[in-house]
Amino acid sequence: MPSGFAEWTPSTTTTRSTLFSQYIVSGNYLTQEGLIQNSSYDRFNLRTALNSTLSKYVKTSTNLNLNLSCSKTRQAGTSGDGFGNGNPGASIVRYALFRTPATPVYNDQGEFVDLPQADGKSAAAFFGDGINPVALADATDRNFNRYSLLGNAYVEVSPVERLRIRSDYGVTFLITDYKQFSKTFGIDRSFNARAQLAQSNGNDFNYN
Repeated sequence: MPSGFAEWTPSTTTTRSTLFSQYIVSGNYLTQEGLIQNSSYDRFNLRTALNSTLSKYVKTSTNLNLNLSCSKTRQAGTSGDGFGNGNPGASIVRYALFRTPATPVYNDQGEFVDLPQADGKSAAAFFGDGINPVALADATDRNFNRYSLLGNAYVEVSPVERLRIRSDYGVTFLITDYKQFSKTFGIDRSFNARAQLAQSNGNDFNYN
């Protein structure tokens, strides 16, 4: 069932200054492969900042942070029985603990074994009837995407010595996207007898 673990985090930063301006651009990317099949995490972040002195009376500054945290997260259920509002689904870890060594993952045809067999008959009464965790992981297609944009800027005016007038502006924009496809699987019994697709999207915008 485990597919291994991998993490890659490259990043870069560029800074520069002149007589009247300073700016910085930085970015990083993180990717992780989950221990459970079909689980992973990716994140991308880009940040820019610019400070300028337009004259001895006026200064400006801008900051922009683009964050695609959880840009694509494929989650596999890890706890509980999969029921209830907000539950990510049946637990792959839970069924892996329930599954007895006497029940193979695949049969001779390479299909996922659902119920344990003995002499051509079901042996679920002896070895349990839990869901095949590898089959459940293979059938899991659940994605969460989250995009956020944070920005602020200010203008500062100093008309006379020791007097500063400053105006600040800020904006926050957040997009969340959820998509789950439940496919039909199982050879001895059918799970998700009717394939289902669930999807939702949310937008949040604030400024000051």
